[in-house]
Amino acid sequence: MVEAMIKSKAAALTVAERCRSILGANSQAHLNTIKVDSKGSKSEIHTSKVHYIFKRGKPYIWVHEGDLHNTNIIIDERGSFSVSNVVPGPLTGLLKSIRKLPACAALAGRERSAADGGRVPADRMYGRRPDSSPLF
Repeated sequence: MVEAMIKSKAAALTVAERCRSILGANSQAHLNTIKVDSKGSKSEIHTSKVHYIFKRGKPYIWVHEGDLHNTNIIIDERGSFSVSNVVPGPLTGLLKSIRKLPACAALAGRERSAADGGRVPADRMYGRRPDSSPLF
């Protein structure tokens, strides 16, 4: 009886709650944008590992200024963002071998570049001043 109650509570978690916990437990993800060139070609995807945080339910992604993602977003703002709940070290190989890979979450949507007002200083995001004293 107790086991059935535990299983029902685990099953009661919605997909959104599971995704929120995966996204909240990590700080790195893979950002995918559509590669563009002078011909307008959109046949390839550019992927790289980026850092992110969630603030009031919105993802904030750090992309270096010289990264190809910035150019891609100006031309085509579609993108995807995937976060996997990865267990580092030799345990990852073991999990792959028994086909019990960790859960993952993905987001898709439009991205805003810093030129659109999407740029937020990191010290405001983390609630700290440059001298590392707390704001609140």
